[in-house]
Amino acid sequence: MQVTCDPYHKEFELNNQEKRVGKLIVGFFVCPNCNRKYTVYLMDAQAIAAKEDSERVPKLAGG
Repeated sequence: MQVTCDPYHKEFELNNQEKRVGKLIVGFFVCPNCNRKYTVYLMDAQAIAAKEDSERVPKLAGG
């Protein structure tokens, strides 16, 4: 997916990344032209547990 950098109006390919910050997971991507970081989401412990549960379901179902 192509996105556009706000200050420079340059398009680039979206490359989602995640990192842990304390008890949160921060989802973000970085503009390769200016290195501006765009935060997409924050997940707390409850959301992290729900995500992990949803990722396990296909494995249990044989998928």
